[in-house]
Amino acid sequence: MSNFKTYPAVPENVEDIFSNYDVFLRQLLHNRGISDQAAAEAFLNPSYADHLHDPFLLHDMSKAVARIEEAIVKNEKIIIYSDYDCDGIPGAVVLHDFFVACG
Repeated sequence: MSNFKTYPAVPENVEDIFSNYDVFLRQLLHNRGISDQAAAEAFLNPSYADHLHDPFLLHDMSKAVARIEEAIVKNEKIIIYSDYDCDGIPGAVVLHDFFVACG
């Protein structure tokens, strides 16, 4: 038997604030704890330039970058491995498009 979690209905004051949004979107914003227009806009229209994290915080990123640069300089082939889940396929596509754009 499955366990389902239901969220409480959106309160009237939040309904009023988000009246320009679809009912489903109002519920989503409420479920995420968003209760004002500015926070809703920031959530729905994120600024990737303002919220990106430094990729060099990942372990051994400088080694990976150095190896990729070396492969490009030596005109070596680069293969992309990924899995078939919701982040593996898009990640592989982004890497592929990046390498194509680099030439």
